[in-house]
Amino acid sequence: MTAFSGRPLQDPLFPRPLNFPFPVLVLLMALAVSGCGLMPEGEAASPAAAPPGNPQAPPGLAVARVSPPSAAVPAPAPAPSAAVPAPAPAPPEPARPEKTYPEPAHLSGLDGSRILALLGVPNLKRQDDPAEIWQYQTPACTLHLFLYRTAKGKDYTVRHFETRARGKDGVSEKACFTGLLKAHERGQAG
Repeated sequence: MTAFSGRPLQDPLFPRPLNFPFPVLVLLMALAVSGCGLMPEGEAASPAAAPPGNPQAPPGLAVARVSPPSAAVPAPAPAPSAAVPAPAPAPPEPARPEKTYPEPAHLSGLDGSRILALLGVPNLKRQDDPAEIWQYQTPACTLHLFLYRTAKGKDYTVRHFETRARGKDGVSEKACFTGLLKAHERGQAG
């Protein structure tokens, strides 16, 4: 390989001219490029890959060392009769414990703000002095909350509640209340 002047190319680090045939240069380049694929993904770009004490490498730049082709020894191919063990299957994820919901009796004594946090906005709110009646519905049942003024006369708290099935099938008080809690969690109450 020669330069335009007819003289062979010369590397400043090596005193002798570089007279490699073109196929050897292509082979060296192919080996250098294929070696990049052997690094785990993301490792070449990590700052930790830069060799310590290398003043030429700017901080954060990864430097990969390529060994000459004569030093590369191909890995021996596995024997065709050798059985490769299959990777062990991943253990199944542990079952999540089922969420527990409070009993309907938990409603007694709650004020309006705590009910809103628990069940959301009611489908119907009616003022019947001295009480306020809040109604919540799911496709299966209806919950009526009866809130009465506290001793201070300002706030309302739940003093009574009742549930009713909306279809032909009966629904327990607990199932109705749990259904309303789940519907509120999904944002689909009503």
